[in-house]
Amino acid sequence: NFNNSSLVTVSSGELHVGHTNASSSTSSGNYVVNTGAILGVSGTNAMNGTFTGAGGFECHTGGATTINNTYSLTGPLTVGGSCDLTFNVDVAFGDDANFIGGTTHFTTVPMSIAGNVTMSGGGTLDTPVYVPVTGGWKQIGGTLDGSGTVTITGLLDWRGGTQHGGGTTVANGGMSSGPSGSYKILNTRTLTINGDSTISGSLQLRLYNGATINNYGTFDFDTDRDISHTGG
Repeated sequence: NFNNSSLVTVSSGELHVGHTNASSSTSSGNYVVNTGAILGVSGTNAMNGTFTGAGGFECHTGGATTINNTYSLTGPLTVGGSCDLTFNVDVAFGDDANFIGGTTHFTTVPMSIAGNVTMSGGGTLDTPVYVPVTGGWKQIGGTLDGSGTVTITGLLDWRGGTQHGGGTTVANGGMSSGPSGSYKILNTRTLTINGDSTISGSLQLRLYNGATINNYGTFDFDTDRDISHTGG
């Protein structure tokens, strides 16, 4: 286990703490991550110190990691593998957020993402709180879940995966669906589109369990596809 009770500075490169075979690791100390550097965690970690600097944060392997104190890293966030990552503090992410595996939980407000969001693979973002995204949202796979509203300033580029839960996705920059990818599933959730949209490719957008699309722009279908209400 790596139990930090003082100060760790990551000046360059990558530092990975924790251990995939450890039952748990507790950090009451602080981390400073400089520009271009990455702090990575694995295993089960209770992170009770502060995170500052212009570097990034990664969680990839096993266990549950909780962020319980000030998080002001302005570099990119990447969550993958089987990581279960919970932010129990409000965070203004200053760069891109990449949900490529595991599950990320946002639990408190305010939360915001200044960069672009990418969802792929089996990545899940579960948010019961409001999350504004300044950039675009590219979803190739994975799941957006929860009762919170996610507002996207840029383009919603939805090529596959699921948007689920009682919340609302607001695409202020319009939506693109295709040309490649897999089925897009809107389950229970509301999708509000305030810009123009293009639907292309060979796979459907499927609505389940009372899912709703509110369109306030132009929908351009350039392929013989449809939006189907499949069940519920």
